[in-house]
Amino acid sequence: MASVVDSSNYTKSLNGNIVPKFNEYRSRVMLGDLPSDFLRIQLVESQIYGPSIFQQELDENSNFLGYFTVTIAEAKLIKNSGPLGFLRMDPYVRFQIGHISHETPTASGGGKNPQWNASYRIDLFKGMDRIHIELFDQRSFTEDSFIGECDVEIPHEAIDGRTHQHWYPLMGRETNANENQGDILVIMSLSIFTKELILTAFATGSGVVSFGWNTGCLNSAQESIKSWIVESYYHRTGHTLSKYVLTLIWSTTVAIFAIGGAIGAFAASFISRRYGRRGGLLKANLLGIIAATFMSLSKFIHSPELLILGRLIIGIECGLYTGLCTMYLSEVSPRRIRGMIGSLTGFSAYLGLMSAEIFSTPVLLGTNSRWPLIMVIAAFPSVTQFLLLQFCYESPRFLLMNRGDEHGARQALSALRQRYDVEDEINEMKQEVEHLKGESHVTIKELFTQQVFRLPIAVAIVVHFSMRFCGINAIMYYSTALFKHANLGSVGPYATIGVGVIIVLITLVSGTLMDRAGRRTLHLFGLFGTWLCSLLLTITFILTHYAPWLKFLSIAFVYTFVIFFAIGPGSVPWVILPEIFTQGARPAATSVAVVTNWMSNFAVGLLFPLLAENDKISNYSFIPFAVFTTFAFLFLWKYMPETKRRTFEEITMAFRRSQ
Repeated sequence: MASVVDSSNYTKSLNGNIVPKFNEYRSRVMLGDLPSDFLRIQLVESQIYGPSIFQQELDENSNFLGYFTVTIAEAKLIKNSGPLGFLRMDPYVRFQIGHISHETPTASGGGKNPQWNASYRIDLFKGMDRIHIELFDQRSFTEDSFIGECDVEIPHEAIDGRTHQHWYPLMGRETNANENQGDILVIMSLSIFTKELILTAFATGSGVVSFGWNTGCLNSAQESIKSWIVESYYHRTGHTLSKYVLTLIWSTTVAIFAIGGAIGAFAASFISRRYGRRGGLLKANLLGIIAATFMSLSKFIHSPELLILGRLIIGIECGLYTGLCTMYLSEVSPRRIRGMIGSLTGFSAYLGLMSAEIFSTPVLLGTNSRWPLIMVIAAFPSVTQFLLLQFCYESPRFLLMNRGDEHGARQALSALRQRYDVEDEINEMKQEVEHLKGESHVTIKELFTQQVFRLPIAVAIVVHFSMRFCGINAIMYYSTALFKHANLGSVGPYATIGVGVIIVLITLVSGTLMDRAGRRTLHLFGLFGTWLCSLLLTITFILTHYAPWLKFLSIAFVYTFVIFFAIGPGSVPWVILPEIFTQGARPAATSVAVVTNWMSNFAVGLLFPLLAENDKISNYSFIPFAVFTTFAFLFLWKYMPETKRRTFEEITMAFRRSQ
């Protein structure tokens, strides 16, 4: 069959061939794949690798500082007209930091005080220390008119995280080079916190609240719980419980928590290597929920044994928390704020302690009928952390250095830092792995037998020993009795709540100082303060019999003691512990130091009542703490390094040089 061709759509070319006209081309539908380079500009090698090479050079010479926010808030112009008399109707700013430049949008309306309030977030690295600002007036038909410029040095105030705002003079160019054209208001601030980091820190800290809650929840409610123990014994046996056996059962109920904590802390090394930091916390959460169930049901089945078992299990959970949370927070935090983030362990524990002191008072839950609710609330931190950790990443250092998962580490770091380029931290980890070959897993025995670890583990043990044996546990465990000793009577429980409030507030302040003043400075300063307060408390206890008004002075010394403790010893041990060990030694060292903390906790809780309840020596009950603090202070003064803003490898090398 012959095809029909519309001759009007074709024409004859110069060589005699029949070709389609333009209209015919336009009416055709082109089918098939487009070539790979269709409408694509081919980049040369310098364009492909230039930015990454620049960033690599930048990272090799410096480190990421944080997210720098610049706000161009306002400009005051001396002249509202340009050199030719045109009104400056649309002023805008162009500024540059390093290789990054931005331009504010134009604003119609003009006037001598135009408002922009445009904010820009920039990844700031060391070496990017100046901002060049130029102010222009937009023109519709001619070149934009230059108004003025200035060079601004980024102030240390902004680098330290505080908001800095200042009016900077705008100077002209060429003929007007020395003539002021007006002023511009620039607001600057630096933040290294990201949503993912805040979520991870909050999730981690929420679990440690359980540590504080279960430490203090029995203090004010002990009379109600003791009455229930007596009733339960009578209900089961028909006999009355002797005072000696009641004291033994109660002491076991209180002390078993610290025993469980020591077990959990010892297991933290194995759990962290086997399941990771985040994975280990998820396992610990399940223990907390089981323990809270046992404790809250114990009243209804008349079983003090179930309460004791629950206290043991929740002690194991809290022991795991103190080990795993310390490592997790340290490993996910940027170096510049590692101290602040790490101090969340102490802050969360004291927040839980304060909450327990408040809710366990007889006015709220510390009654015969309501005390099981205290045990129900003990599950809240575990449930909260379990839910929040579902949205958090595993420690990047654990993924790369323990599991060799570089892709997972990059993914976690990118989320935590909210930037794609994390080569600086990845390279730092790789260098640490390279320098520490053969140290992939350090046992507890090797911490004491290998010379390279002896000094760091000694410092870690003494730091955690000093945290408990400075005397704070004597105040926190037996604060109500201590205030009674000062003849405060019924005011004692509420004075105890005041202690909890102060320690939470000051610990919060201490966290902001951790990366400025340094760990060593804060800890030694706090130890000296607690030592001094121990001596002053002893003097007031002795003299109160002769001068009753001194009991109020003893209260002041108790609160001062708490302030000094919260400044340093309350937070620093949790921060510095993971910093002074490499990745391979960190789990075992954390277990040893945290077990020391828990056993010191147990020893003070067991021995202090023997001193405080002995009429002959009760006035001198704080002297042993002053003696222990003296030895700890002298040892740490000589051997404890400063770790703020230093890499883990730098801290390790500092210890090796000192040996």
